[in-house]
Order: sequence, then structure tokens, then C-alpha cells
Amino acid sequence: MNEAELRSFRQGYRELLADGPATEVSDEEIASLITDDLPEDAREALMAKVLAAPDGLERYRELQELHDAAHAESSAAATARRRGPLLALAAMLIFGLLAAGWFMNRETTGTAPVLRSVEDASISTPLAADAGLPRSAFVLRWILNGAAGEDVRFELRISDDDAPLSTIEDLSEPRYDASSIVADLPDGTPIYFKVTARLADGRTVDSETFIVRIK
Repeated sequence: MNEAELRSFRQGYRELLADGPATEVSDEEIASLITDDLPEDAREALMAKVLAAPDGLERYRELQELHDAAHAESSAAATARRRGPLLALAAMLIFGLLAAGWFMNRETTGTAPVLRSVEDASISTPLAADAGLPRSAFVLRWILNGAAGEDVRFELRISDDDAPLSTIEDLSEPRYDASSIVADLPDGTPIYFKVTARLADGRTVDSETFIVRIK
């Protein structure tokens, strides 16, 4: 209710107290205050009549609430109608993407997946556990089992009891001469080595940690 309406209600109320008998007002008249674009003088006169009626103000509020609720429902329906085509389009796009993904998956069936590890392959060593290797020919050897193929590369990690000694990457052969690495270590020092094989298709195979000694 704006300031003009409030002034009209107050004026009508004062007239009601001054003039005595109450007046009657119809629902149509009350509705016209809410829905019609009345001239200012007509609106003020009708407001005064509504306020003068015994239940005029209460009926005015009820009709205003009904009008507001109907307007809100109409706005919601209009919004739903506007969104309907957009939702349908979005559903079609999602379905299209899913279908394209399904067909692409069918077309690529049979292509070897890129795996991070393989359970049916292993790396062993022909060197006996805790075997002694001469310092001047300290050649570490290993064998890749169950995953033979071209372009296999190896990573070798060497350490002793105290700390890592060296990491050698991109080895093409399953052997490495570590004589220079152990040259300054005492006889009998245990040397640990572990190998990771990297296959051409992206798979990797890790060995257990092997141990040999300097003699």
C-alpha cells in the first residue's frame, strides 16, 4: 500500500467515525481497486468506501492476497513454458554426447589399453641371493618374464645399507656394469638393486629388491 492509499484509508476512517452509519461495498468494487487502473480521485473515493464498510478492509486484503497468489502462479507457469524447450534441447545434447561416446567405444574395441602395471609379468635375476660379485666386474643382471617385446626400457635403482647410490634410467639391455659406483665401498658391503621395466604400450613391471655383495 502506497502513501496515497494510506491517506485515503485514514480519511475514510475519519469520515466513518464522523458520519456514523457504515456503507456497503461489493467484491467487484474492491477488485477494481486491485486490478483496474482507476483515476486518482475515483480510487480515493472507492478506498474511502471500502474502509467505511464493516468488513471492507479485511475483504480487500483477502482479494489482494488471492490476486498476488494468482499472479505468482501465472509467472511460474510462464517461466516453465520458457524453460521447457531449453530443457528438451539440453536433454537431446546429452543423449547425443552419450551416443557418440558409445560408438567411439565400439570403434576402439580391440585396441590395447594403456595399463600402469601387469600381474602376469615379473622380473627376476640370475644372480644368487647374497652372491658376491668382483668389484672390477660388478655387473647387475635381470630377466623380464612374461612381457617380452620391443622397445622395453629399464630403470635401475642401486643402494646400500645407508642410502641410495644411483638411479639409472632408459636402459635398453637387462644388465648394468656398476663397477664405478661400488669402487670405493668396502668388501662385503651389501648392494641392493631394484628394476622397473617400462613396456612400449605404457605398462610397467616392478621387480622385488635383489641383494648382492662386493668381493
